[in-house]
Amino acid sequence: MRRLEVMAIIIVAVIVLGTPAAVFGYQSFLRSQTPNEYTIVGRDGAWDPSSIHVKQGEKVTLRLTSDDVAHGLSIPDLNIDVQEIYPGKWVEVQFTADKPGIYAFFCTVLCSPQHGVMQGQIIVDGAAGASEAATAPDATDAGKAVYQSKCAACHGPTGQGAVGPSLIGLSTEHLATRVRSPKGAMPPFPTSAISDSDLQKLVNYIGSLGTSR
Repeated sequence: MRRLEVMAIIIVAVIVLGTPAAVFGYQSFLRSQTPNEYTIVGRDGAWDPSSIHVKQGEKVTLRLTSDDVAHGLSIPDLNIDVQEIYPGKWVEVQFTADKPGIYAFFCTVLCSPQHGVMQGQIIVDGAAGASEAATAPDATDAGKAVYQSKCAACHGPTGQGAVGPSLIGLSTEHLATRVRSPKGAMPPFPTSAISDSDLQKLVNYIGSLGTSR
């Protein structure tokens, strides 16, 4: 009898709480049953979860869905570009990370005022026993990391423009000014958001992407 009462309470909770509770429950089920399969849900201008740890060399499955409006998801360094993720629908992608590191992902569809900060990261830990050189990332990699975490959601993975305009061909001085004191809809990025050192790496990286035609 006790078991039946508990089941009844769970059913009522699902009916009352609706889709969010079902999504959370399904996500928890996936995590407990399939270690290399992860559900990522877009909702309220954020990804849930926004950070995932995986192992180098392991095949990983991402199941993507939305709990509010249409989203897109891009992970440039893993060659993943999902253009349409709709509420109540599921998109499944797979990848195997060949090397450890932090792989940024972001929304590619203008979904809300929080679109520009709808970001996350996949952290790939080195495989056990693998020998890795403990070297610091070069300036280009550092600038790319800043770009992907701060700019790519609006200006595209390669600076060619998406929700926001193209950044290709702008001078270093113009880029630095635009970041600190932008015009239009772009939010400002003070030193608390992007340090002067990271800003220099960022504009140098954008300058390396190409020239306007």
